[in-house]
Amino acid sequence: VNTKLWGLPKGQDCRRYCRMLLLYNLQKSYGQVKMMIDGNALRITGIYAVFGSLWILFSDQSLAWLTQDPALMIRIAMIKGWLFIIVTASLLYGLISHSLSALRRKQQELQLAEEDLKSMNARYESVLRAANTYAIIAVDETGLIQVFNEGAEQMLGYSAGEVVGRQTVIVLHDPDEVAERAAELGVEPGFEVFVAAARQNYTEKRRWTFLTKDRQRVPVQLAVSAQRDANGSITGFLGIANDISARLKAENELKEQRKFNDAVLNSVPGLLYLYDSNGQLVRWNRQHEEMTGYTKTELSRMTLRDWYRDDEANYLHIAAAVQRCMTDGFANEEADLQTKDGRRLPLYFTAVKLEIDGKTYFTGIGIDITSRKQAEAALLAANNELERRVEERAQELTNANKELSSVNAELLAANDELLDLNEQLLQTRENLIRSEKMALLARLVAGMAHEINTPVGLCVTLASHLNQVNENFATAYQNDAMKRCDLEEYMTEIQQIGTMLQFNSERAAKLVSNFKQVSADQASETRRQFEVRSYVDDLLLSLTSKLKNSGHKLIVTVPEKLTMDGYPGAFAQILTNLLLNSLTHAYVPGQTGTLEIQIAEQGDQLQLIYRDDGQGMEADILGKIYEPFFTTRRNQGGTGLGLSIVYNLVTQLYGGTIHCQSESGQGTCFTILLPLQVRQSA
Repeated sequence: VNTKLWGLPKGQDCRRYCRMLLLYNLQKSYGQVKMMIDGNALRITGIYAVFGSLWILFSDQSLAWLTQDPALMIRIAMIKGWLFIIVTASLLYGLISHSLSALRRKQQELQLAEEDLKSMNARYESVLRAANTYAIIAVDETGLIQVFNEGAEQMLGYSAGEVVGRQTVIVLHDPDEVAERAAELGVEPGFEVFVAAARQNYTEKRRWTFLTKDRQRVPVQLAVSAQRDANGSITGFLGIANDISARLKAENELKEQRKFNDAVLNSVPGLLYLYDSNGQLVRWNRQHEEMTGYTKTELSRMTLRDWYRDDEANYLHIAAAVQRCMTDGFANEEADLQTKDGRRLPLYFTAVKLEIDGKTYFTGIGIDITSRKQAEAALLAANNELERRVEERAQELTNANKELSSVNAELLAANDELLDLNEQLLQTRENLIRSEKMALLARLVAGMAHEINTPVGLCVTLASHLNQVNENFATAYQNDAMKRCDLEEYMTEIQQIGTMLQFNSERAAKLVSNFKQVSADQASETRRQFEVRSYVDDLLLSLTSKLKNSGHKLIVTVPEKLTMDGYPGAFAQILTNLLLNSLTHAYVPGQTGTLEIQIAEQGDQLQLIYRDDGQGMEADILGKIYEPFFTTRRNQGGTGLGLSIVYNLVTQLYGGTIHCQSESGQGTCFTILLPLQVRQSA
């Protein structure tokens, strides 16, 4: 016997239990043998009655009456003796044989019972071991723990040796719960709280809170039943506890989920419903009660037919939709729902087929479409009114169309004239732009002529002086009046004149070369790769005379070796127009200022910042500076095309951007972004 499994204290001899069990079975067997002898008493009595009758029959008096022969009487007496011995021996042999057979059978039954007891004990052991997810605790009548299985050890942290025969189940329970249950039963807090129902032959299942060895709380479902002997007397109690922590957590999560689901259902702006296959309303949201006026009790008895009790047409529509839902899985329909007060509520219904626990339902929502119906009615009325007005207007238009036909011919003729005029205006604009370019080129030529005039004039003066020096040298040579010092002086002067002639002629040649390149670039739109700094220097060289005459200071910042693949002529025209625009508009006569050109590389773009510190512009003028022909100096020869040309070159030809910032009295700043490599489509 597994003493730990049954919770027996250490040192107790369990074999005594087996001997008591054997003694009990022997006593039981003796009783059965006694019952067997008692059951054969009638048979033995009958045999002895027959034997007694024969004994009386063959007694001495009977034999004396039958015969007087002494020898015969002696033989008969001997026969009587042997007969008595034989009958008695037979009876004793039969009785002893029968008793021995009965004892052998009982011994076999006792062996079988012992084997059954061992088998039952093994089964109990396996059951208790297998039930390790349950705490199985057996106690005696006083509550002292007698059995404490492995499941109880795992759940509560105690070992069987710590509690079996030493502790009562009270130590495992929350005292507050025990006191609360005692108040309900009207008994004193204690062991009776747990077994009151079990004493009444009822297995009570109740939630309790176990306290573990380290006083942690474990919620359990505890079933307590009474253990009784053969006479029905209570010998102890058996408790089976199941840890329901996970179940309680799941129940709480389910409650929270139900709260959330109810909140979602009640937040739906319309009816939300669940019907079974018989059309019985099973579940609904709060809007059902508010929109229809029915109470929860009334809704629980509602069927689909009740909503259309006197409206057969709408019911047929809804019934057909339900049939489609059951067949196709989804359906929708519009119908008028009858409320409790008899109103007809137009709704848009949906239905989706649903299978729950093998039963068929359909669920959906009903949206109030009263506003839409009213809008549709209003739209229909407006449409009818519109059709009436359209017919009236069509008649008026028919009459007016006849008048317009004649006017149309006149308009077509006028349109042709406008097209011709527009073409002339476009041609005029192109001519003006071309004139502006030519004027810019003329200013460039004038400036370049002024620059070339200085080195060329020096060259002429030096040539005239050279002729005079040669004539003086020739006269001295012819008159034989030449001295060594005259020759040396002549050679020195010739060398100086030659150096000066070479310098000024090279300067004039460079000016002519730069002018040819700049003028060629401005006269065409040829795309090529050029170095920005050198090109800017050449361009500013052609504008030197204008800048010198203006008295303004020019600051130029251009990085070395910055190349651009684009249109150099357009780039030069952008810079020239910006400079000339400042010289013309930014300063009053006699005022000097500072002009600044900053060029930098930003990724794959060139950033050009041009600013002056002139008088700036008002906001209304700033918004018009790129408009063609807009100028504030028209009476002074301005054409209004300078910045318009700059805008078109930047945005259209280069595909860049231009932004202007200016305030009155704060100067003007242009920020231009141009791609270093112009796209082919630009």
